[in-house]
Amino acid sequence: MTNDFPDRACYVYGLVPGLTTLPENLPGAELRLVHHRELAAVVGEAPTDRPLGTRSDLLGHSAVLDQLARTAPVLPMRFGTVVPDERAVEREVLAAQHDLVSQALDRLNGKAQFVLGVRYLEQVVLTELLDEDRGISRLRAAVARLPERAGHHERVRLGEAVARALDRKRAGDAAVLEAALRSQAVAVEVREPADQYEVLDAAFLVELSRATAFEQAVDELAQRVGHRMRLRLLGPMAVYDFVGSLTGAE
Repeated sequence: MTNDFPDRACYVYGLVPGLTTLPENLPGAELRLVHHRELAAVVGEAPTDRPLGTRSDLLGHSAVLDQLARTAPVLPMRFGTVVPDERAVEREVLAAQHDLVSQALDRLNGKAQFVLGVRYLEQVVLTELLDEDRGISRLRAAVARLPERAGHHERVRLGEAVARALDRKRAGDAAVLEAALRSQAVAVEVREPADQYEVLDAAFLVELSRATAFEQAVDELAQRVGHRMRLRLLGPMAVYDFVGSLTGAE
């Protein structure tokens, strides 16, 4: 197939099967497909008057990929990928990685990513720790009796004891949450928690035919733990967290 804009620098969003049709309402200007054999790259015109990297750029990148992921397999490219022209897209992106990309898209067919974030309700979990750990409860009571400017060592000990107990509780709760949803997913990638009150931040690769069942499972989980945790589910979206495992680039 002949490509119509051979000399323009291309911003590459992602890679898709060659028979993919771009939805009419995709965000971004002049999005098009660059083809090579049975593969294609979703590209747009790269800005020439400024560097990439704004929040708006990142959101635009994700918006294109996430909308595509609802209708077709799409392998995301790293944000900010710019190639000199369409010939280079064919040669350096599609042809050079043809077999790898083709196999990854085959494995990705009919699947998308969901991301689940779970956080403790801070006061609730701290109350649980005091009820469950007499050592922490006694130390807290002792610190409370000290003058405000005294007892630095005891306050440090209390903070460390709470942190250790919270780590243990979080590990147990995270394992229970992940296990409750793992059967609904093809694969799971667990991210490092952002802070001590983040119980779980995980990406789930889900068959789109089972997306409703997965969402219902999350709703049921929220009903069970909602008195002590808050759940936030995002998706379906492109498979950002699974690119490495799909392509063997981990």
